[in-house]
Amino acid sequence: VSYSHVATLEKQQISIKGSPLKIVCKNFRVLNFVIYNERDCQDVYVSLQNLTKPAKYEDLHAFTYEPIGSRRPRSEGWGIFNFDAEISRLEVPDDMWRKTDINKDYKLCATYPEILYVPSTATEEVVTGSASFRSRSRLPVLTYYHKYSKTALCRSSQPLTGMRGRSVDDEQLLQTIIQSNPNSPVMYIVDTRPKINAMANKAAGKGYENLDNYPNVLYRFRGIQNIHVMRESLQKLWEVLENATLNASEFFDSLDSSGWLKHIRSVIDTSRFIALAMVEEKSSVLCHCSDGWDRTAQTCALASLFLDPYYRTIAGYQILIEKDWLAFGHKFNNRCGLLHGESREVSPVFTQFIDCTWQIMQQFPFAFEFNEQFLLTIHDHVYSCQFGNFLGNCEQDRKKESLSERTYSLWSYMSEQWPKYLNPYYDEHFHSDKGGMIIPSISPQNIKFWSGMYNRYVVAHLMSKTSADQILEMYANNKELEKEISALTDEIARLENNNVEDPVNKPKQDKDDNAKERLPVANEDENGKESPPVAIAAENEKESPAIANHETETVLNSNMETNTLEIATLIDNSLEEFGLLNVSNSGDNDAIEVNNQIFESQDDAVTNNADGVVADDG
Repeated sequence: VSYSHVATLEKQQISIKGSPLKIVCKNFRVLNFVIYNERDCQDVYVSLQNLTKPAKYEDLHAFTYEPIGSRRPRSEGWGIFNFDAEISRLEVPDDMWRKTDINKDYKLCATYPEILYVPSTATEEVVTGSASFRSRSRLPVLTYYHKYSKTALCRSSQPLTGMRGRSVDDEQLLQTIIQSNPNSPVMYIVDTRPKINAMANKAAGKGYENLDNYPNVLYRFRGIQNIHVMRESLQKLWEVLENATLNASEFFDSLDSSGWLKHIRSVIDTSRFIALAMVEEKSSVLCHCSDGWDRTAQTCALASLFLDPYYRTIAGYQILIEKDWLAFGHKFNNRCGLLHGESREVSPVFTQFIDCTWQIMQQFPFAFEFNEQFLLTIHDHVYSCQFGNFLGNCEQDRKKESLSERTYSLWSYMSEQWPKYLNPYYDEHFHSDKGGMIIPSISPQNIKFWSGMYNRYVVAHLMSKTSADQILEMYANNKELEKEISALTDEIARLENNNVEDPVNKPKQDKDDNAKERLPVANEDENGKESPPVAIAAENEKESPAIANHETETVLNSNMETNTLEIATLIDNSLEEFGLLNVSNSGDNDAIEVNNQIFESQDDAVTNNADGVVADDG
């Protein structure tokens, strides 16, 4: 357990056995120790308090971590995200949007990336003026472009209407965003906060846009609660998880009272609204909350996840985190409590994003390249401080600390274990007729408690495995066997090539040339009787490495065939769990069926047959 994983320490009442010490971790693990001597317990308690909340970055694990048995350089994985390359992939039109270096050296906005994209018709004066009118200078900028509907998703912080009333520059910037969309004369401003919170902020000098000054703008409040409410909700969830005396009815009542699933649903609902506004109404959207680094990050990232299948791949999801969370300044240091500081700043904002992603995966099991373990690994290492990716509150902080030179990247570590994270159900052409878009259901029955996250260290959960768990485990094992077979095949080819090119390595023929000819003939013993044939090569030559490797390859292939047959059986069971196998329509004779295919290569997957279509809601 990393020191940074520790959330709380609690010394409990002394018992006959000793002094109990309870350690609650940020990855939902609870450790209970009983230390015989009370004084020793106090020493451990004080030491852990100091070690789990260091005062400076240099004391975190990432600066001393060295991977065992790995030769990867520190720089590997740090350069996976390039804003220009991502804008190019999104096919953002040059005549509508332009790159600006106005934030070079973070002079305009300390918590934004240096590279920003704004409408082509927006002048530098307008951009600067808008920044001065927005909280923390976080002006409206492009974060995602949907090439099929030609709509833009922009992000910002709240305006300072309570202090300055209005800003002509900010109003002009929003008009240029509207003009960059040829398909709609209006745009949405999605304020993720409850309206009452926005009104309270206005009294404090901040607030929300006055539509009298923003023509052609539609305004929507969406009601996602602030970081303090989310922190209290997680604490209530903890209390539910720790109470082992609850029966099933009491557990679900307490879970509902915590409000955790209600908040998860609220985040998904807002993200869904943004995606539908961009695709169905073909309207561009500006999304903000208060400072634009918590709820804004959640909803912009999830809306992009719904609209773009690339973000549902392993590489794409990493890019999504780099863009909407790291580059645009989510305060990982404060929200995750990585350093000693104000506890009121801690909130499970990123945990909610990971949970929301899992919820969508349950509705669309064929749409994601990665599995549950992929999400858990990212979540765990956000808090572990083993890697430098999530240290600091913004891009500028990470550059100041030279993290790419002094620490290892999580993405490099995960690339070495990619078979563990593959989803065997993945279909890269899923919903290709809709541009890969998925729109999740927000019906209460579709928002589920994630036992794999919150109960994964409970003994009963550890001992139970679903059919899907077994499939994923064998699928990962098959990928490892494929790598071994490939390596052995290369080695066989090399050895056989050496035998052809280097006659020195050939079996010697000059000693007893007739020995091999006599091998199948019976030999005589001392009494002149025939004994069974002796199959011994001249000079007891050993079996060649190439033959041994061929045999090993045969065994590995056999293991793979066994695994794939077991996978095929388990898929039936797992698909029944998803409700996707042999589901008949009560109104007619049509049925939804899923073919079971044995995975013979990396790209094979469970796909729908020609006669069936899986509903959007999974």
